[in-house]
Amino acid sequence: MQPVAVEHPKLPRVEFVASTPPGRLWIAVFSAVALAPSFGYLALVFAAAIGLASFRKTWRRPTVSALAVIVCLFEFVPRWQALALATCWIALLLVWTQIARKGRTVPWLHAISALLLASICVSRGTSFLGGVTAGTLCALVPELLWRSHYWIKWRLRQTGQPPVWNNLFAALPFFAAGGVPFGKGPAYLAKHEAAGPTELASSQIEGVKLLLLAGLWRVADAALQWILWGIPTSWLPAWTPFHRAPLPSMELLMRIPASFALWQRWAALYGELFHAVLALAWFGHTIVAAFCLLGFHIPRNTQSPLTATTIVDFWGRYYFYFKELLMDFFFFPVFLKTSRLAVLWRTMLATAAAAFLGNLYYHAVLYSPILAAGDTRGFRSLLSARIVYCGLLAAGLCASMARALKQPQPRTASPFRRAAQVFVVATFFALLHVWNYGGPPIPMERRLHLWKTLVGVETNLRAIQFQSGR
Repeated sequence: MQPVAVEHPKLPRVEFVASTPPGRLWIAVFSAVALAPSFGYLALVFAAAIGLASFRKTWRRPTVSALAVIVCLFEFVPRWQALALATCWIALLLVWTQIARKGRTVPWLHAISALLLASICVSRGTSFLGGVTAGTLCALVPELLWRSHYWIKWRLRQTGQPPVWNNLFAALPFFAAGGVPFGKGPAYLAKHEAAGPTELASSQIEGVKLLLLAGLWRVADAALQWILWGIPTSWLPAWTPFHRAPLPSMELLMRIPASFALWQRWAALYGELFHAVLALAWFGHTIVAAFCLLGFHIPRNTQSPLTATTIVDFWGRYYFYFKELLMDFFFFPVFLKTSRLAVLWRTMLATAAAAFLGNLYYHAVLYSPILAAGDTRGFRSLLSARIVYCGLLAAGLCASMARALKQPQPRTASPFRRAAQVFVVATFFALLHVWNYGGPPIPMERRLHLWKTLVGVETNLRAIQFQSGR
């Protein structure tokens, strides 16, 4: 009997080239160039780690952990207080998760974080802790808090003793993203880790694509800001000072909306939404691309939100990992603990817990550096606007989810109907962005005043001066 020849599937040419040593070397060199605008000289360290992690799977996680330590040391060494805080936090986390197998570990984590933030704010201005240092330490707490949350959640589900060093990078804030852990925790990263040369080549090709897209969206965002608001950039020609901006910035809309035509107000609002989406897209693509190049093929953070036809779909596409954080730590716990209620009411309560309470709590921690800097007025202003933002967002999400539950099989929409749905969703988030726009302390009445002028209602609120938050 003749043996049957087994045909192995052939790789596409691009993936085949990416899986060869020259291809991996080219990807590492390309990464150094493409990551330089975001990471500076650290792009060389990233490129070296990408090259080393590409040649052997057993080297990948130790290499990424070493990369995370090097990046954190580079960032924290100028301020020894930040380095001491990060070191003590990680040491306590590792010891804690070895001892505490069950119990109220997560509530204690948040209690310690709140106590730490309060201590930093109270100690601000002393000889030991200046205002700038206090703000730096407060900004570091959310970066550590949510990563530790994922770490504890993963560690308590392990039956044995998993290697600490191989997973340490998941607990270190070597990608500063406002506390949002891209790639979530060790369990999620393990789920998306490349198992062989084929998966690694596919992951790294995705990383190259994302870096190219990040560069494109970065240029597009700079061009949008110049065209709409006259904000110059270094790559534009010398004749740009002669360009007159056709639309007001959000600062001018807040200060003197009545000085502009109604169409200019609305066009500026939509322009702000486009700017926010583009800025988040190139920022998120860069971080996700780095993970993909290191061998972790995680989903994108921003995925065409301006094509969403529902509020829920937009929210999931706009900032995926922030949405996942709120779902993991606020939505699902509430949803599971309200099992006696009907599905509709369980979903509404869980959505309110995530979009309102969780969102507000996350941003209250995120705004703590402002409080540590002594700007109590600015903190109150941002937090008050965030309360309105979270309330409106939760209401919109609840309405969108209730409609989806009542109509689980949506009918096929015509192109005109779909375009109308996209426009309505974009309008909702453009109006919502009025309460999300931050930076300088903006009084609540200013934001509400802008809303009134968008429907043609003029008030006698006098113009005020404040610095731009852009």
